Amino acid sequence: LFGDPKLVGNAKARQHQRDARVSVLDSVLDDAKALRTRLGAKDRSKIDDYLTSVRQLERRLERAAVADRDAVAKVPPLPEGLRPRGMPYPERLELMYEMLALAFAADLTRVASLMLGNAGSNRSYRFLGVPQGHHSLSHHKNDPTKLAAIRKINRFQMEQFGVFLQRLQAEEDHGGDLLANSLIVYGSGLSDGNRHNHDKLPVLLAGGGAGAVRGGRHVVLPARTPMANLYLAVQQTMGVDTQKFADSTGPLSLI
Repeated sequence: LFGDPKLVGNAKARQHQRDARVSVLDSVLDDAKALRTRLGAKDRSKIDDYLTSVRQLERRLERAAVADRDAVAKVPPLPEGLRPRGMPYPERLELMYEMLALAFAADLTRVASLMLGNAGSNRSYRFLGVPQGHHSLSHHKNDPTKLAAIRKINRFQMEQFGVFLQRLQAEEDHGGDLLANSLIVYGSGLSDGNRHNHDKLPVLLAGGGAGAVRGGRHVVLPARTPMANLYLAVQQTMGVDTQKFADSTGPLSLI
């Protein structure tokens, strides 16, 4: 979406790219103005909202670039080097969600994935009053203090995800909204980090799939149902002609 990652692998290359880059909006502004004259009031309002959203995102990316440039820490190898290192984690997460929303709204991509933290991440959440590492806390041994800290982290992540869903719902899309026309899978590979259990996974499927999915339900599946059954169902709902994915035994019913 934003250029060749090989060109931002070190500080000098990133600075050169920033100096050479001009705003995408500036380069197409004349075309956008010409297009507005041929649109109805509703469509003009929508294109204005989109251009405003992109401009706001550009400004936030510029701030992230300044934070990156001013950071004292040495930039690590790709892909870690792509992170705006000086920006706090909550703001980075918010920025990533906003880029996903804009990418979908502009139809730059139909499929995207976002990993909030790798499987062994020991990130601390000091802004939540949780200075301990996430991975260390996951081995809680039913310690009430550690369980309370885990709950704070889980609540934060779910609140951020909720804001993202609201952002999609607020975006008009083909007579409905973007969330209603999308399928968003949110979850984890473990149900209990203390025991490394990977059964009874708490997985959330949001969105309506353009009317192909019935939401508002809590579905308890039989034991040992492969996670791939959900992935297969999502693929088929989105028009992928396939009858098998990984260890799937058949698609889940999403109706």
